[in-house]
Amino acid sequence: VGKSRLALEVARRQASRYPDGVFWVALAPLDDADLFAAFVCQTLGLSLRGDAEPLAQLINHLRAKRLLLVLDNLEHLLDARPQLATLLEAAPHSQLLCTTRVRLALQCERLIHVEGLSTPSAQTIDADAIATAGAVSLYCDRVRHVDPGFQASSEDLAAIGAICRTVAGHPLAVILAASWADLLSPQEVAQRFLGESESMLDMLAQDAPDLSVRHRSIRALIESVWAMLTPVEQVAFAKLSVFRGSFSVAAAEAVADASPSLQRHLVAKSCVQRVDGEPGRVQIHELLRQYAAEQLCQMGNERVRARDAHARYFVDLLQTRAPDLKNEAQGAAIAALNLDYDNIRAAWRWVCQARQVARVVRSLDALCSYYEWTGRAADGAWACELALASLHGMGTSASGRARLALQTWQALFDRTMGRHGGGACGDQSRLCGQHVAAVNEPTPGTAGMVLRNRALLALYHDDFESLERSATAGQRCFVELGDRWGEAETLQLLSWSNSNRGRYAAGLAQAEAALALRRELGDRRGLANAFMSVGMINARLGALDCARDALTESLELWRTVGDVRGLSGAFSELGLVAMLSGDAEQGTVYHGEALRIIRGLGMEMWLAMDLCSEVVDIYLHAGRFTTAAAMLAEGLPIAQAQDIIWFQGAARLRSAALALLDERTEAVQAELAKAMPALASIKRMDDLGLAYLLDATAAALDGDTLRGSERLEQGE
Repeated sequence: VGKSRLALEVARRQASRYPDGVFWVALAPLDDADLFAAFVCQTLGLSLRGDAEPLAQLINHLRAKRLLLVLDNLEHLLDARPQLATLLEAAPHSQLLCTTRVRLALQCERLIHVEGLSTPSAQTIDADAIATAGAVSLYCDRVRHVDPGFQASSEDLAAIGAICRTVAGHPLAVILAASWADLLSPQEVAQRFLGESESMLDMLAQDAPDLSVRHRSIRALIESVWAMLTPVEQVAFAKLSVFRGSFSVAAAEAVADASPSLQRHLVAKSCVQRVDGEPGRVQIHELLRQYAAEQLCQMGNERVRARDAHARYFVDLLQTRAPDLKNEAQGAAIAALNLDYDNIRAAWRWVCQARQVARVVRSLDALCSYYEWTGRAADGAWACELALASLHGMGTSASGRARLALQTWQALFDRTMGRHGGGACGDQSRLCGQHVAAVNEPTPGTAGMVLRNRALLALYHDDFESLERSATAGQRCFVELGDRWGEAETLQLLSWSNSNRGRYAAGLAQAEAALALRRELGDRRGLANAFMSVGMINARLGALDCARDALTESLELWRTVGDVRGLSGAFSELGLVAMLSGDAEQGTVYHGEALRIIRGLGMEMWLAMDLCSEVVDIYLHAGRFTTAAAMLAEGLPIAQAQDIIWFQGAARLRSAALALLDERTEAVQAELAKAMPALASIKRMDDLGLAYLLDATAAALDGDTLRGSERLEQGE
């Protein structure tokens, strides 16, 4: 399954092309390149004469022949390369198939890179799909050598898939990992591999006398690779271990002092591999990286210097890309940051561990904005938690400002994931409210983002008064800085507040002003949001054609930037426009697509909105009362668990409407008794007006004209 097995299979399949035979030359036992020709002659069964050089005798034997020599494990005999070149020139009808970890660098050389066996992606959850991966199949086969009756469960396969991904499908590593089946289950092996209790390199070993010494452990195999490096190459390779995943040639030069020429040598020796489809990027096999990291730890201060250089490089990258996240280059900026995602995480971890406050402050907003806009709320929360823990106990003004910014970002990420209430998110929200003024004067840019995040949190909590205070204060900060993006953000937040409170004209004016700023910046993500706001408000004003046009623009922009959460919102709003246009059936189609997306994302806050709010009206208008009731029954508990007042009130309101259809006036009043205080507390005037009208209708059915008149007047 490795290079040797592959070469053996190629030789077997191609044997008919070589009438004079195929010969296997196992070079592992040979340790002197000067004896190469003699060793090959011995393998071919040639009797050497004492009066001629072995190479000349080998050439004479091969000159007129058409055969294949398979030279296995040639990397430790690189000094024999001149003999190979002479042999090929003198015997043009014969061919050499060589297995080696190091390029021979001969002009006639043709390279075939042998990759690891296929592994399932981390996103693959189907057991059958995991089982078909080559590395997983090999693992299971090797386990059956120990346990013939082994049948992998879905849990086993998930663990085996994780093991195989960790070793990048390396056949020997897979075999050695599977050898633990006599003691550990796949889940236990995976836990030890992915944890930090033991070295993976030390676990990947087996006392098997039928294997060569270097194939009995991954460590022995890698040590043979390390021994082939020059001292300069060893230092550079050790420094490269600070990288995670793939990285650019330029980054390697900046962080590890590895010139392109030196990197080329490491590629030739299979220590570093080019990344297919990503020009100018390379990567290190994880097992090699771990070994190199061990060597770096033994190099004294080199480890600290390398990690610090790595952190500096990627903090600078975040800063360089930060402006582009807000303009027409945002697609390219996000794509570039996606390529270095693992390295950015590693750099952030080091910055936090080293308590480098200045770097935290410099990169925080760019990092968290990236996490927010790529839907990585869990990663954003992790980054904030890590930084907050590292800043604990520091009393400087810089650390105080950093803590404040971190707390608002963490609260936002927590809320997006559905963590709320009296826990961490609630505490952070209150802390932000108490101390935001402390950061405002010295750093208006930081204050602007803190206030923007507070306003967004207030929106999620249906606290429109706090939203308006924070957004207005944030807008002043952004205007002072000349930050047009921040100004557009706060305008849009104010637009949402006004539209949610029934002030549609003011909300539309703010949404259109934000739209104009987004156009000026070329901010496609912001444009998608602004078009959605314009469409939503126009729909509620009855300008359905304008609403449809704006929402269609929004939908296409969300597709362009790849934001499926935004896409689901546009689908929901288009569903409402279809309903208001008299095509409720088309509305259910749009909303069905929105619901499918949200369920796939697992974002319960947004699921509650789609199951409880005015979107349910689509189904009521389509006469699908059973579906509407089922949506409300599912959505209300989620809204209660998420502590979202509006969604709870909206669900009660629509439950009252369903009860009214059956003339169950007691149920109507019971639901409205819970809905109206909630809606009044957050000043949802449109929903509150509808609640009064429903109550007036129920009163009329009960013959209570006095209450009906009062409610009707209040509703109007």
